[in-house]
Order: sequence, then C-alpha cells, then structure tokens
Amino acid sequence: MSLEQARDEHIDVLRKLKKGINPLGERREERRGNDLPVDFKSVAERWYEKNKAGKSESWKDANRRFLNAAYPKLGARRMMDISAQGHTGPVTAGAGDSRMGARWEKIAFPTDIHGWGI
Repeated sequence: MSLEQARDEHIDVLRKLKKGINPLGERREERRGNDLPVDFKSVAERWYEKNKAGKSESWKDANRRFLNAAYPKLGARRMMDISAQGHTGPVTAGAGDSRMGARWEKIAFPTDIHGWGI
C-alpha cells in the first residue's frame, strides 16, 4: 500500500466515523459473508480434514477423541467468542492423553482468528 493509498483510506475512515459508522464493525460484517466457518466445530473439522492426510492412525484417533470431547462445550460457539479468559475448565480427551494440551491451545485459542491456518 502506497502512502497516498494509506492517506486516502485514513480519510475514508474519518468520514465514516463522522457519519456514525464503525469502520471496524463494517469490516467484520463483510468478513462474515464470505462463507468461512465461524463455529468451533466447523473450523475444527476443516482443520482435522486438512491435516489428517499422511498421519498415523494413532494421531487420527487421538485428535478425533480430543475434538469429540471438546464439541459439547465449544462446538456451537463462534470462534471469535472463544478466548483463554472465557475458558472455564479443562477439556480432556480421555485418560493418557496429556499431549492434547498443546493441540488444545492451537485449536481453541488461535492467535489469528481470521487466518485460521486452514
């Protein structure tokens, strides 16, 4: 983006603010209409399907158990509404799955909600 384009965009944002329009809210509304999944279960299923190719059966089983354990609590929640602060307790995939903590962090609390790594 050139300096001139940045200045023009800045002026447009200021005009919208003067009219009482929230430019950030407007952008969020535009993103919602792009057919990307917004709930945890849809995003998690896309992630699983994308990453399962070439993985071992134990990887697939462990991740499937983990996701199935997370769905009752998070499945219908919008990704934008999930945060580390909003997490009320551990979701476990079953006995012996202590490795799932790192996967939980990557799935449930993404740092780039719009990129989703998908």
